[in-house]
Amino acid sequence: MNANHAPKARTGHNAISPRIFTESTVVLKPHARRHPQQAISCRVHRTNLHYSPIHKYTGFRGLRPCRILTSMSITRTRDFLLSLPRVHETLQWDVFVYWIFDKSVGGKMFAMLEPEPGAKHVLSFAVPMDNFHNLLEIEGTHPAPYLARAHWIAIDSWSVFTQRELHTHLQAAYDRVEAKLPTRIQRHAELSDREYRKLVREKQATLKASR
Repeated sequence: MNANHAPKARTGHNAISPRIFTESTVVLKPHARRHPQQAISCRVHRTNLHYSPIHKYTGFRGLRPCRILTSMSITRTRDFLLSLPRVHETLQWDVFVYWIFDKSVGGKMFAMLEPEPGAKHVLSFAVPMDNFHNLLEIEGTHPAPYLARAHWIAIDSWSVFTQRELHTHLQAAYDRVEAKLPTRIQRHAELSDREYRKLVREKQATLKASR
């Protein structure tokens, strides 16, 4: 199929120009740190492929998309994490980090997702203290690097847990970290969406001005 006759790329603020790739991998884009929602592109073997930001993986269009199971696991997990109340996503240390409340207003992280296939771990997250050692007995789980003392685990692949089991563990991670937030931070949940967004903008502006 001639590239000139390929489907037109999606337009808009989050759109990414179409390209043709000839290998199968997922890569971080150069502008990822400023725009984490556009941080990933998927390369599909011998396929003319229009691609969109990671949260639009279902928008991939091409002749014969192949070997994107890892990408779909990333997408499903990311969609679940972002569906939780007041969760914010940042790109730090070359991984996606998920926070309960924006970190500018005192939020705390509860999960980290590795966007690159072939990494040692695909996901790490906080677990309840009483379940930490039980989960480490499951094949494919390990103490999370640098965060084991905080009772975080890391998993080697997306096959360690079923999707339902993984969502259950991520919900438990969210609940555990939320419960430990100071009362003044937990009160942010009582704000309306408009009030909360205004608070985040003001805090971010204050932090930026102080640098």
